[in-house]
Parts: sequence; structure tokens; C-alpha cells
Amino acid sequence: RKKLETIAKHAKFRVTLNSVIGSAPAGEPAEVVAFAKEHGFKPRVSLVHDGNGQFKLEPEQRAEFDHLKHLSGGGRMEAAGDYRGKLMAEGKAPFKCRSGSRYLYVDEFGIVRWCSQTRDRWGVPLSDYSRAELKRQFDTKKECNERCTVGCVRKASGPDSWRGQSQPDPGVPAEQLVQIGNKPPSASVQP
Repeated sequence: RKKLETIAKHAKFRVTLNSVIGSAPAGEPAEVVAFAKEHGFKPRVSLVHDGNGQFKLEPEQRAEFDHLKHLSGGGRMEAAGDYRGKLMAEGKAPFKCRSGSRYLYVDEFGIVRWCSQTRDRWGVPLSDYSRAELKRQFDTKKECNERCTVGCVRKASGPDSWRGQSQPDPGVPAEQLVQIGNKPPSASVQP
């Protein structure tokens, strides 16, 4: 807190404090929001996801999110529409994921992946990544999209939500994805 208070006094840039519901004890995210507002920071609340980037919250955590959303001013917390609200209400919030095209994630091994959560599902070495691959991934329907919690992918995909996706998902089932921090089994898992 002392370091954050120092930043609040001297920073010449905007600071966002993020708390993740489901990864912290109940009540702690509310403390982070209150501290952020008290010190002129922008509060942000994220949702915990499982190792596959899929939505995973208990009912009491959903209630905590609703409370914090209200405290923080409602829609200001939402990026890419109200996908988190849909996830909580319906268990899914499908979208046309443009990862591998509008959104690029390059892992520590130099492999382009759809996102940090799909490290074992698909990949191409960055040195081999081409314009044709960008187009192919733009058109590829990702089966993991319905329960995805990766907000930056959703936001980057938004401008093209009206366009179709004609390529099937070439990856392995979501339950077989590698956990974050584990080295992928091979340098390239391109289908």
C-alpha cells in the first residue's frame, strides 16, 4: 500500500488497479476497488478462469462481482460488451474470436498462439507467420469462445463481429489444453 500511495502522489500517468474475483479471499476485491477510488486510480475487476481460460466462478463470487460492478459505476467495468454478465447468467457468451489475427499472442518460445490460455491447442513459429496465416486465423472458429474470459481477445475481436468464420477449429479439445507455466510438448503444434 505504501508504494501505491507514493505512486498516487507522484505518477504522471494513469494507474489501473486490478483485482481478480476468485483468486483472492472474499471481500479483498472490494478493498482494492475502495483503495483505487480513494487514491485516484482506476479500479478494475476481473474474473478468475480455469487453466483453459474458461469461465469458473461460484455463486457467491458472482454476487461479489455484481456488487463491485455497482460500486464501480456499472458499465465502466465492462470491455467488449457485457460478456461477463452473460457468462454468469447463461454460462456462455459466444463471440467470433479473431485471435491469431486481430489479437496475437507470442509465447516465450516464439510460437504464435491464439491466446495465453490455448497454448497447446494451436501454434506457428513467429518466423513462419505470414499474411495467409493471419487470414486463416481470422476465419477460424475457435471452439473455446463460448466460455472465454480473455477480455482483451474479446475486445480486439469486436469490430469484426458481423463477419463470418468459415474454417473449423483445428485444435485439441479444451480440456486437453496445457496449464499456464508448463512448457508445450513441441515447438510447433500447427495442424
